Amino acid sequence: MAYADPLASRGALTLEAKSPPAAAWRCGLKQLANAQNRVVSDPEILGGTPVFRRTRIPVGLVAEMVAQGALVEEVFAGYPALDTEKI
Repeated sequence: MAYADPLASRGALTLEAKSPPAAAWRCGLKQLANAQNRVVSDPEILGGTPVFRRTRIPVGLVAEMVAQGALVEEVFAGYPALDTEKI
């Protein structure tokens, strides 16, 4: 189903948003479930900061490293308890 914004269609621009195919939704939900299985937030561990399960490695710290361009090998060097699935 497509949605056209009535405000956008008044001028020369028409915006249309289409919902992604069901397969893409299922894939995304599976990835989310996998991520939820790998991350834990416990008030007794780093004050509730989300960490990788069975570690004290903050997810946000690794995400920031990757966002700044760190190579997987660099992340592994600093955090050998991680594996490719967690990154």
